[in-house]
Amino acid sequence: MPVTEIELYEVLKEKVGEKEARTIVEFIDAKIEKRIEEKRDFLATKDDIKKLEGSIIATKDDIKKLEIDIKRLEGDIKKLEGDIRKVDEDVIKIKEDLKELRKDVQNLEDRLEGTKSKIIKWMFLFWIGQFASLIAVLQIFFKR
Repeated sequence: MPVTEIELYEVLKEKVGEKEARTIVEFIDAKIEKRIEEKRDFLATKDDIKKLEGSIIATKDDIKKLEIDIKRLEGDIKKLEGDIRKVDEDVIKIKEDLKELRKDVQNLEDRLEGTKSKIIKWMFLFWIGQFASLIAVLQIFFKR
């Protein structure tokens, strides 16, 4: 059963005296007021709850929109993962093609080296033939 301030004052007045009873009741009252003030910032009033109700509804709608966006984004991510796998496969294929191309280029360089040496050999043979022909023509010309 709750005790009121007056009842507490009356009981204390009989035990400790009027002045001391009033001081104790005022002290208790001040402590209670101080605690209420401290808790006021943390406690929500009915007005605070009414103000929040509108934003809670908006928040629920926002959450639904976000869930839809998340599902769409998950689909996009799966598509991107597939595209990345395809690109990875393409990169591997390109690397293999580059290896083959390097081999082909090396083969061509080797063939060019062989062709150069053959051309030089035939040039010397041509020059020797030209020189021999020139000597033959000059001998014929000077013998007459």
